[in-house]
Amino acid sequence: MELVIIISPLVGAIINLLLLGYEKVKRAESDHLNLLKAISGTVACSSILLSFAVSLMIFGQESKKLDLLLWIPLEGYEIKFSAIFDELSKTALLYVTGVSSLIHIYSVGYMAHDRGFIRYFMLLNLFVFFMIQIVVAGNLVQLFLGWEGVGLCSYLLIGFWYSVYENARAGFKAFITNRIGDFGFIVGIVLFLIYTGGLSFDNKVPQDKVFEVAFFLFMGAMGKSAQGPLWLWLPDAMRGPTPVSALIHAATMVTAGIYMVVRIGNVFSWQDPSQLVFWVGIITSIIMGFFGLFERDIKRILAFSTLSQLGLMFSGAAAVPYTGIFHVFEHSFFKAALFLISGILMHEFDNETDIWKLRERKPAQKGMMLSYFGFLICSLAMSGVFPLSGFWSKESIIAAVSEKYGTTGQILMIIASFITPLYMMRAFFVVFGGQKIKFSFSPKHEGGGLMFWTVFILVILSIVGGIFNVGEWLGEKYGYSKEQHHAGPSPILVHIIVFSAITLAYLIWGKGKEIVKEEGAGKIMWRKFYLNEIEEGTFIGSAIALMKICYSFIERIIIEGTYALTAAISRVFGSAISLFHGGEPARIILLLLVGIVIALILV
Repeated sequence: MELVIIISPLVGAIINLLLLGYEKVKRAESDHLNLLKAISGTVACSSILLSFAVSLMIFGQESKKLDLLLWIPLEGYEIKFSAIFDELSKTALLYVTGVSSLIHIYSVGYMAHDRGFIRYFMLLNLFVFFMIQIVVAGNLVQLFLGWEGVGLCSYLLIGFWYSVYENARAGFKAFITNRIGDFGFIVGIVLFLIYTGGLSFDNKVPQDKVFEVAFFLFMGAMGKSAQGPLWLWLPDAMRGPTPVSALIHAATMVTAGIYMVVRIGNVFSWQDPSQLVFWVGIITSIIMGFFGLFERDIKRILAFSTLSQLGLMFSGAAAVPYTGIFHVFEHSFFKAALFLISGILMHEFDNETDIWKLRERKPAQKGMMLSYFGFLICSLAMSGVFPLSGFWSKESIIAAVSEKYGTTGQILMIIASFITPLYMMRAFFVVFGGQKIKFSFSPKHEGGGLMFWTVFILVILSIVGGIFNVGEWLGEKYGYSKEQHHAGPSPILVHIIVFSAITLAYLIWGKGKEIVKEEGAGKIMWRKFYLNEIEEGTFIGSAIALMKICYSFIERIIIEGTYALTAAISRVFGSAISLFHGGEPARIILLLLVGIVIALILV
């Protein structure tokens, strides 16, 4: 039964690939295209829903490991293609397949008129297939296979509308930045194999080698989850279709780094590796949250919020590993809803993403109540307001970090707790503020039925996840405790900080003004201290320079020069030989005799 979870998205991708080939033949016939789109959307959604249904069925069952086949035989060691279905992987499967199912359904409505409809769903199915590979992987090499597959699909989906240069460049930027992290990941895997003699997650790394292995493995996590200096690709990933942004940011690709750190807990649980994970995570969280205050694009604001929340997840994972997964679980609901709400706004207002221009369109006054209340509820959930879903997971992180890192951890958590509602409520007050509210609850105002009801379900999950306390259901292993904050600031203090930030956001942006202008002295903050340009020049510029060197010197001079030299030598040699073959019988007999004499001399 468990194999259905793995195979179903791949079958969906293959069927859509076949439909894509058939579409090329029938493209001129609109009736065929509409039928193909209907089949494509149905297959794509059904394949992920089937994986989700089976994931629900096996959730309460005993853990098991399936050895599927001998994959890579090495001297003294065998790498098997296997699937692990334990507590960690089954929890991850729930949010990966569950949220992905809703995003697939939403996509049918969002991409209905796009000419790349079938190609889109083929890539989306393949993306989820590779993400599932990461979740159920039985060893590091198999995990790396899913890791690279997700990276490839994200490149193709981010640059989906590749005819626009900026879109194609965003995909290239994501691809190159992830390759930097993946290089470190490969080195870490090799070191892990050398020091432990195997690639199983349970293998023990010698204490004097553990930081070295953890550092390189964590480079992979930083690339995939856009932490530390490798953050720069994620805001530009907003160039892809909005459902892709929701899928990447909410429950799949960017959470792979958290999952890997938790899965290889015997490496990252040591003091020095956990310190590395904590400091990279918390610094990224605070800085990216601050950057979110200086964005006008609603999707880029949500991208910086993802960067900030991922930093919190890493911080929690460094203290108590499963708290990171707990926040991933809760975060997947409200972050997916926020992105999909931004997609509804874009759908209704000519792809507009500028929050100040969206304000001029007056979405609240047009009766877009799901978008209005959904954005508000999900922003509060992300801020950790009781009793919404984000409250319990953020409380578990604050408690874990406060207990392990003392006063320093508490102060950093308070700063993070203040900045999250500040940038989220800024976006809410700008987009929906200063308008007369028209109460309406109709899909026709918000993208149609498929888009409307998927967002509605995610908003409800963001509420229910807190009221019914998912943490208690998951258990204490995920950092849940009935007595929250036994080692840190009380929830009351945290809520005072959160509502102070909300009040400040209203006072600053509720009246429709920016206090920091985009020109003059404030320009450096709107340009994120030029970190993007500096890092892009370093990482992307180096890749482009290497490409030019490879093309101009290695390919044009060495490779093509070798071909040209070989051809020239062959031509000269052939010309020299042709001088002795003029077709005259006497010359031929003479050359034959000379050859015989030379042969006799040599013998």
